[in-house]
Amino acid sequence: MKYFTQISSTLVFRLMFVLVFILTSSLSYAALYKSVDEDGNVSYSQSPPKSGNYKTIKVKKFKPVAADAASKSLKAKESFAKGAKKREENDLVKAETQKNEKILKENCAISKKNLRLFTIFKRLKNEKGEYYRVSDTERAKRIAAAKENIKQFCK
Repeated sequence: MKYFTQISSTLVFRLMFVLVFILTSSLSYAALYKSVDEDGNVSYSQSPPKSGNYKTIKVKKFKPVAADAASKSLKAKESFAKGAKKREENDLVKAETQKNEKILKENCAISKKNLRLFTIFKRLKNEKGEYYRVSDTERAKRIAAAKENIKQFCK
């Protein structure tokens, strides 16, 4: 609720600012006067010159922007910012998913290799490079573990 109050107060402040700007900007349009002095220099001013010829220039008045248009623009910017944040989160999720799929494929390949090794060979090589014989019960346990890993990683 506190967050909602902060948003609405910010929105009210912005709308008030836009309205004040619109009302004061239409008052700033005054007549412009163009005059040429003795040297041929052209000057423009908001007040008529005291001497010499001058020409009044009409300034087009623009319709002020409605407050609805300003609030729509603000809402559009806010929704775009939210969308950008969601797109960024989706990109992170996709990257993490791809990384996990790659790890699953690697684990699947390792599990299949282990199953093949344990079913074909009764002798294995340790870290020192020495061969040793695996008992039938140990071999059966490793084959069962490899099959379980294949079920888990190879989907």
